Amino acid sequence: MKRQISILAVLLMSLTMMADNIRDSYQQQWTDMVENAVEGFKFRFYNQKDINSLDAISVRRPIEEVFSEESLLPLLSLEERSLRQLEESGITDISFISLQRKTIRWTVWQFMLNIVHLGAINNNMPIPQYLYDRVNEMVFDDTEILDFPGFPVLVNYFIEAMLMQGRAGDSFDHYVARCIQTVPSEKIRSKFIEVYFQQLMQENHLERLRQLFDYAITTIEKPSRTNLRRTELQIDSLTNNHPYNGQPAPVFTFEDVNGKQVCLKDLRGKYVMIDIWATWCGPCKKQIPFMKEVERQLKGSDIVFVSLSSDEQKERVTWQRMVQDLQPGDINLIATNGFNDPFIQHYGLEYIPHFMLIGPDGRMISYSCRKPRDPLFIMYLKQILEKQ
Repeated sequence: MKRQISILAVLLMSLTMMADNIRDSYQQQWTDMVENAVEGFKFRFYNQKDINSLDAISVRRPIEEVFSEESLLPLLSLEERSLRQLEESGITDISFISLQRKTIRWTVWQFMLNIVHLGAINNNMPIPQYLYDRVNEMVFDDTEILDFPGFPVLVNYFIEAMLMQGRAGDSFDHYVARCIQTVPSEKIRSKFIEVYFQQLMQENHLERLRQLFDYAITTIEKPSRTNLRRTELQIDSLTNNHPYNGQPAPVFTFEDVNGKQVCLKDLRGKYVMIDIWATWCGPCKKQIPFMKEVERQLKGSDIVFVSLSSDEQKERVTWQRMVQDLQPGDINLIATNGFNDPFIQHYGLEYIPHFMLIGPDGRMISYSCRKPRDPLFIMYLKQILEKQ
């Protein structure tokens, strides 16, 4: 009897090891399939190694080809191929199969949203409807998605995709709530709020942050709001103790492209949107077409757009030529001390482009605005101007 038990134990151990080997082999094949699909997309069109690093992109082919169904076929067909691979793997662990099917779906969602985001930052390339159709099929109703490593990406890019389609309405204060209302699970809605507002705070997006949060939490029941208490306290601490917003902006005087001195006091009575950039900054130049479109839409409003270059004196001629070619603002100024300029140092700026909004009274409204390519940028400015 003992011999039979020993044989059975060895058999079970062998079967377990075989199952583990099958699963390990499948995981490697699955990883390879995902990587090949992404690599095929990246290296065919871009000089970069990370599809998530989308700020500095060098497009080798016309942007229309990047978003063609033919070019995106490896990613568009990834879910179908991955499910077939799982079915043929020989894995019998029901719980593993169930979770993997979900992981496949969520991974494909992440790639679809990445591609939509890619279109958003490439001169607002119109996103093909078949990509939006994929996005609009996403249903956040399975709480296991909260353990998916790509969940923060899904949150931020899903909300961006809703905005780009106009599905969040045209109210800046309500856009988060309207996006999150599309999520059927209250537990996931709560996590959406936490992840999204943590991102806003990390990026110093402080425009009416508490008001946005208050509207967002109306989408969940009061007992569930206790889970967001930590986020609420962080928002209050950040906004109440912020050293810049609401304070008088330091008065600056810079030369414009013709050598004329321009002082901040000269612009009193109007809202002043300042774009801090440089001729050597690729991401800065990518924002200029978006800013010009915002200027066009707000023409005639009580707002002036100031392009402030952080180029140094030795780069003045390059700056003058680029201003002539790009026409980046209503008023084009240069801080010839670069990042050592007192105005730039006052705000501790280390990265550009950087956008800030000063009110008609000379007080800072938002020392760190979203980028012009963001649909929220124009929505926010319109709301500010409508309430004056």
